[in-house]
Amino acid sequence: MVDSGTRSKQKILIVDDDPVAGSFLIHALQSRGYQVVYFQHPTDALDCARRESFALAFVDVHMPEMSGLELISLLKRDNPEIEIVLVSGYGSLDDAVKVIKIGINDYLKKPFSIEEVSFCLNRFEERRRISDRLRRTEEKYEQLVQNLPLVIFVLNQNMELTFINKACESLLGYTPYEAIALHRRFPEIIHSEDRERIVSRFRNFFQGECVPFKEECRLVHKKGHTVYTLIQTLPLRSYSEKEPCELEGIIIDITDRVFYERSIVQQEKLKTLGAIATEVAHEIRNPLTSIGGFARRIKAKYPDLREADIILQETHRLEKLLNRIRNYLQPVDLKKVYINANSVIERCYELLQPEMEHKGVTCAMELDENPPYIFVDPNILLQVLINLFKNAIEGSKKHKKFWVRSFVTENHVHIQCATPLEEGITVDCETIFLPFSEGGRSVGLPLSHRLVKNMGGLLTCTQEDHEAVFTVTFPIAKPHECDQSEFNGAEVEGDRSDLQV
Repeated sequence: MVDSGTRSKQKILIVDDDPVAGSFLIHALQSRGYQVVYFQHPTDALDCARRESFALAFVDVHMPEMSGLELISLLKRDNPEIEIVLVSGYGSLDDAVKVIKIGINDYLKKPFSIEEVSFCLNRFEERRRISDRLRRTEEKYEQLVQNLPLVIFVLNQNMELTFINKACESLLGYTPYEAIALHRRFPEIIHSEDRERIVSRFRNFFQGECVPFKEECRLVHKKGHTVYTLIQTLPLRSYSEKEPCELEGIIIDITDRVFYERSIVQQEKLKTLGAIATEVAHEIRNPLTSIGGFARRIKAKYPDLREADIILQETHRLEKLLNRIRNYLQPVDLKKVYINANSVIERCYELLQPEMEHKGVTCAMELDENPPYIFVDPNILLQVLINLFKNAIEGSKKHKKFWVRSFVTENHVHIQCATPLEEGITVDCETIFLPFSEGGRSVGLPLSHRLVKNMGGLLTCTQEDHEAVFTVTFPIAKPHECDQSEFNGAEVEGDRSDLQV
């Protein structure tokens, strides 16, 4: 064995039972600066190759202990990346098919000249340069794909994820490993109400429709909250099949856009409602006062008259309705500061904990570890949360538990509170915030909705399974644009007696 060469280029293995040919190759390779390891016996070479890494091997095809082709198969098995130059003293190869299958990269015929060895090394170095460029390009685009703010995924015909990039962790809370290993079937993370529609589109795609599509749908975050997304797909075809073998797509987070759209729609509704409510309240109050006065005079004159009692009861009910409209429309003085939303949630929990303990109700809280600041009136936000908590407590008489969570999307901080619903009960999420309710779980919600809106936020309601989920959303504050002294400038008091929520 000869081991020489001091330069840092790749190691080259030579296996040839002919010492003359071996010495010639050693000299030729060392002159190019390579480290060379030479063996006459294939078994010794194989043992060494299992301990050390070689980039290239020159292997004689005919050796007494083991054929060159057999040795090459074993070298390739242990190190698939090694390149092979087959050395032979014969003009043709006996088993060309086998040579191709085991992966020969080049061929030298004995006797060979220094120029032939040099050309062989030139071809090896060129393949290495191409391979390195390809590897760097793959690494570059791998980094690009992994660090894009969009979720990129690949789905096979069994609806299984075969790839998903790191953006899924920020969007859905799952690492790529968790998304593939724990939730390999993509439909598992689609919201139950959207699952059938999206799976049907995937299935049609694989069955020959082959038309890229865009679909909005809801996905379920690891922590349980809903993420609004847009899925856009492209086909990945195999060369041997007519139908696409995989589906490649991107997932775009549109949660903030959905909340903006809802906010605009609700603002228009409430603007119209406010104008109507003001006019109605004004037109009704004067005749209602007269009706109530005459009814009291009739009641005083005829104490046993049942009709007078009915008129007074209905008059009182209408007066309460007008008071709710008045409270809904009256301006509120806001004292906005920069706060951490979790501090208000925790204060609300602290205030209502005695009531929950008295009623045997528990609250499961899952709060974002470090949410950004929001710019709100903390005491008004507290009153809104107290209202949501109390509605949830009242709705938990049977199940004795409800949940509250906070989470962050790209531009917003969200607070969710779930109110349990009894079997068969549904919530009209379009009208629940209107100020005309007679009671029940919607008490205080219209004013809460308006207060959140006045602070620049949005209060929405969705029904999911057997729960009414109320979501309070505020834009993330930008402290660099404002006076830093406003941060946490007010203590959460826990009472605003002027707000009749």
